Amino acid sequence: MKLPLKDKLIYVIWLCVFLQIASNFNAQSVETLRHKKYWYYKTRFNNDFVKVGTEDGASLRCEGFVNLRFKK
Repeated sequence: MKLPLKDKLIYVIWLCVFLQIASNFNAQSVETLRHKKYWYYKTRFNNDFVKVGTEDGASLRCEGFVNLRFKK
């Protein structure tokens, strides 16, 4: 079964459109994962490694507040 050139061109165009749409879904899912990963590590950094202050320069590194917290 030989297809005319016009039909082959339509199939190629539909294939390109499908591949473009599929790659967009993949790119969006990768960006969503990166966004979630960013917020996970930012929250972990703020909660576990830094004591965030309320004013400019008022934040302490982990060594600064761990010693204060566990001081007897």
